[in-house]
Amino acid sequence: MSGLVLVGGPAGPNLALLGRELSARDDARPIDFAFAAFLQRLREATQHRATVWQGVGARPADWIEPALRRVADVTAHALTRGARWSVDARVDNAFELESLGDALPQAHFVLLVRDGRFAPTRVDTPQAALDWAREWARACGPIARVAKRLGARAHVVRDEELVADPGRVMASIVKSFGLDTACEWAGPAPQRCEPLAPALLECFAAHGPARVLSEQHGYALAAPGPECDRSPEVALELVRALLSEGRVDEARACASRALALQACAATHEALGLVELRSGRETQAVHSLLRAVQADVNRVGPWRELFALAHRPELLAVAEFARLSTQPQVRYALARWLVARGLDREAAEIVANVAHQPWQSV
Repeated sequence: MSGLVLVGGPAGPNLALLGRELSARDDARPIDFAFAAFLQRLREATQHRATVWQGVGARPADWIEPALRRVADVTAHALTRGARWSVDARVDNAFELESLGDALPQAHFVLLVRDGRFAPTRVDTPQAALDWAREWARACGPIARVAKRLGARAHVVRDEELVADPGRVMASIVKSFGLDTACEWAGPAPQRCEPLAPALLECFAAHGPARVLSEQHGYALAAPGPECDRSPEVALELVRALLSEGRVDEARACASRALALQACAATHEALGLVELRSGRETQAVHSLLRAVQADVNRVGPWRELFALAHRPELLAVAEFARLSTQPQVRYALARWLVARGLDREAAEIVANVAHQPWQSV
């Protein structure tokens, strides 16, 4: 085999170790190029240009995606020239697995699946547990969804198997890619991360996607207990999960209990989501407005409010969304303006949204 191997998965010490071991061969070398961020920023730039010049509902021309794939493929060939096996290991390779699989048809992928109940860094607050759950789900979601479609181009490795017998795992990777030379594990031994404390594990489990993905990967999680909602952000996640399962009454009880404990942007947003799901639009608007009054940069309430283009209350508060530093808030405002026939104002807002260059990722 000649070409590119991208290693990806949830954050953790063994991801970098695996990348180093795979590139520690006479016919291999490490490369340092953020393919995932490269593609993401190119795609964002074309979408942004189409939005500014053609309107908020515009999409880039049909030739854009094939052009992006061609650019990525040419870049990969240029970077991997001279080595039989070029390796890049980073978390982003899992985040953008579907795009990378399409854009790099010759690339192979080593996907390291980790148990989310073990965190790579210290987790000592409910918010930190929730942030880790989101990051873990963001990395594992594409692996669960795309790995089978990639077929022989993808090799899924379980972190606990790598820790137990790294030599056997390395041999299986080499064999799956059709290489005929041995590849032993020669560096530091892989290590398991520290387990989350029981109370923080419940906060992790409050994130619905993380709980579903844990079950899919064979890492069973107990349902979060009622004490979880003492943290406003965790309560909001619980409400979202309950609503996604159609358990509206339980979601209302959770949101009301959290709001009674602490009235803040997250708890007002949680109650607003419940009211929307219950068809009580006026009450929902009032709760969501309280949420943005508490935090003008909070994306969720603005997004839900601007989806209700017909509500007269928004005329009085839309100007405040222009002051938000969050691009998602300003995009939501732009779509609302378009729905009201104000395309020129929408284009002005979108044109002033700052974009992060891919090189800085």
